[in-house]
Formats: sequence, C-alpha cells, structure tokens
Amino acid sequence: GYYIAGVNGDNWFTKLKNNIQNVKGGDSYLGIINFSDPTRYSLTITGSTSIVTAGAINKALLMTPNSEVSFTSASNFVDLWIDKVSTGGSLEFYYNNVLYRTISTDGAVTNFATYDKTPTPSTVSGTYRIKCVGANVVLTSLFKKVNFENDVDKYSYLMNAVTSTSFVDFNKTNLRAITGISSNRSSLYVLALGVNSIYSASKNTTPTVYGTQLKEYIKALRSENTDIVYVMPPRSTEVSFPPITSPYIDYFNIAKQV
Repeated sequence: GYYIAGVNGDNWFTKLKNNIQNVKGGDSYLGIINFSDPTRYSLTITGSTSIVTAGAINKALLMTPNSEVSFTSASNFVDLWIDKVSTGGSLEFYYNNVLYRTISTDGAVTNFATYDKTPTPSTVSGTYRIKCVGANVVLTSLFKKVNFENDVDKYSYLMNAVTSTSFVDFNKTNLRAITGISSNRSSLYVLALGVNSIYSASKNTTPTVYGTQLKEYIKALRSENTDIVYVMPPRSTEVSFPPITSPYIDYFNIAKQV
C-alpha cells in the first residue's frame, strides 16, 4: 500500500512485529509466501524457475532441477512447505557450500506438506542454498527461524508486500494451513490487511464488501482455541492519497461492527 508496504523499514506492520518481539521475546521470523518478488525478502533465485498458482497467495515457486534459492541468515532452522506429488524431486540444503541435508518431496499428493524444524549446522550468519535435484519441486513457503526454543512462544509473520494486492489475493484456507496452526492449539492471529481496499485504484471496495471480506477471514482462521486481533489500516495522507470509494471513517465503523 501507499508508503507502508514492505518487509523491512519503518512500516506499521513491521513496527507491530518488532513490538511483540520486544515485549514477549521468542522467535519472530519471516515466512515467505510470495516468490514473485525475491529481492524484497533478500532471496536470490537462480536457474529455471517460474511462479505457479499454489500456496497462500498463489505465488509459489516451481523449481526445476539445478535451480536454487539462497539467502544469508543466522537461522537455527530453515522450514519449507511444498506441494508433494508422486514424481517430486529432492531438495539439497547447503550451508556455506557444504551439503548438510537432503529431503525428498516424492510421495502421495499432499498440499502443504511441511519439512519443519530442519536444523542448520550453525547459528552463525552464513549463506544457505536450497537446490532442486532430480525432478520439479513446488515451494509454497520458506521460513527462516532464529532462536528457536521449545519453551518460548513462537511468532511468525507473512507479508505479501506487493502493490495493489488485498484480501482477495490471499487464499484464506491456505493461509491457515501454511502457518501450521491447528484447531487444537492455542493461537493468536494478528490480521493486518485492507489498506488497498480503501486506497488502491485497482483493488478498492465499498465498506460493505470490505466488511464481508474481513468476516470471511476471521471465520476461516477462528477456532475455539484461536483469538484474532484485526489491525485497522492507518489513514493515509489523504491530500495526496484520498480514499477511492468512501471516507476512511466508513471502513473504520464497519471494522468495529465485525
């Protein structure tokens, strides 16, 4: 959205994430679900790849043999979510060019199969490479975890962070699946969507539609053990970026009703 999108920097969502981490501790980590904009997430993608309709934002990465995803991090764990198929390839994990693990994605068809808590060789910052071998692999999410401890609350944040996207661009069911949250686990979702519903020329909606979309997300994420906090989008500098359809206060009032 206008001047507030982005993974890093002085945007409102990153401030919220940082404040939670400062207050609660634990491992607040980035989950990457939009592979169409790797630079924004400090990823390097090489080889023959393409963006396919899969995952929480329908921007998963189709990796072909010898293609790679790399990044620099001091991660304790690197977690992947993939779509398993009967002819899936394998993924090799390298730390500073040393192979430390290989996983196979071959098997019965399973959307959002997880390879969770993949330990890394070192907590010292280094270069990680994930290489596709043998056959294609569809990578739907990548988490870089830091300071993972079993007895500490866990936080993750998923950011689409691309101009002109909104509620309709996220798959609600897939969004829940990709976070690995089950209905029998106490969880808190902080839902921070809706900026472009108010201010985008291409994605704006009426306050009524905005309220309906918000209700749908809350319904999809809610369970008896789940709490949801909705963070209302900030008001823009409306002299430069005015609301497209209705005044900001109309969306605010709808959000309060939801």
